[in-house]
Amino acid sequence: MFPSAIEGFPFGVLEMLAAGLPVVAYRVPGPSAILASEYLVPLGDREGIALRLLSLLENPARLAAARTQAIARAAEFSWDDIARRTAARYELELR
Repeated sequence: MFPSAIEGFPFGVLEMLAAGLPVVAYRVPGPSAILASEYLVPLGDREGIALRLLSLLENPARLAAARTQAIARAAEFSWDDIARRTAARYELELR
């Protein structure tokens, strides 16, 4: 669970995903850029977060699939790739 109302880039979310922990968060900037809509609830919806987490915990097959998806999503945020793309963009702009 990541019940933050304001985030730039939520490293905590990324770390949990990389550890295979599905994350449910508020639909605010930051988590919304990383998580699929099924893992987002409106800001302040504590009951919604609890229900989404319970639905995972009560269904072992769904939880296993969500863990696999979490790891795959975290892998999309490779800092080496991000650094290469950023450097390439700077080089392009400087030309």
